[in-house]
Amino acid sequence: MQVKPMDLVREIRSSGASPLILVGGAEGFFLDEVEQALLETVLSEEEKSFNLDIIYGSEANAEQIISIAKSYPMMAERRLVLVREAQNLHAREWEKLAPYLNAPSSSTVLAFLHRNKDPDKRRSAIKSIISSKSARFSEAKPMSEEGLVDFIFAKAGQNQLKFDARAAFALKELLGSNLSRIVSEIEKIRLSVPAGAEIKLEKVIDQVGLSREFNMFDVPNYLAQRNEVRLMRTTMYMARNTNKYPLPMLVGVLYNFYSKLLAIQSIYFENQRLQKQGKPGRDPFRVIRVFDSANMHSALKSLTMEKTAKSLEILREYDHKSKGIHRSSAPEDALMKELMLKLLYV
Repeated sequence: MQVKPMDLVREIRSSGASPLILVGGAEGFFLDEVEQALLETVLSEEEKSFNLDIIYGSEANAEQIISIAKSYPMMAERRLVLVREAQNLHAREWEKLAPYLNAPSSSTVLAFLHRNKDPDKRRSAIKSIISSKSARFSEAKPMSEEGLVDFIFAKAGQNQLKFDARAAFALKELLGSNLSRIVSEIEKIRLSVPAGAEIKLEKVIDQVGLSREFNMFDVPNYLAQRNEVRLMRTTMYMARNTNKYPLPMLVGVLYNFYSKLLAIQSIYFENQRLQKQGKPGRDPFRVIRVFDSANMHSALKSLTMEKTAKSLEILREYDHKSKGIHRSSAPEDALMKELMLKLLYV
């Protein structure tokens, strides 16, 4: 049966591990989480001496894995067999495993950790795991942008914290898809505040090292509000500290804002067409997830769809320049100031 990685972790910790588990994919964080959950819950420390086997796919064969998996546990209810780097297990060995995978031992938890590569679902052995109700199959895929924010909310809740929307968005923008770093930063915040605390943007900025007074996550707001004074003060500060506020990161923050704005404007445009036909439109803020709707409304008033599209073209141009593509001799701080002025007067 197929389940999501974090649902699998919760299942292992709450109701116990299935006798057969396969986790595979590019997101190593999930594989580590599943392995840790298995190591911490299936066996006690005393039971591990005789009942824990860790095998590597490059060194193992089907006969060895089946032999160990069929062995009875010693002074424990179950055995735990971890096959790390299962992607290195040869295709013919997977096929030899099929008979055991179709009827796994109930006294063994056999877990395959298929790292950095998706398991081949065409193989009969993999199909057996996916179709079995007593087995668990999970794909460790990189998270989408919105999935990352949901992940931050979930991890904050597990740490008895409540992130507000802007704080979660900022943490995602600063750390990207590095799930291990995200979890580490949330745990650090937990140590510095009382349980149940609500975490706001300022705390995330302080934790990750950005300035309290000036930070790039306010730049979209200043552009939306056409607040030239605050925009230029913030730009000047960031331009003097490009090691902390690199241009590619700023471009990423702004691209996220303008791309969502363009999507919302497209829905408004589509609604006008539907209304002429007597059909109901859609609420763009229910379709497009945003974290500061007030500033998005400001941008809708100050920017036309054409200006938003032009802003995205400008961002693409400066993204290339920040990466050395068609770059002039201007230093990064000068490019940052140019970019802000172009966006402000688009």
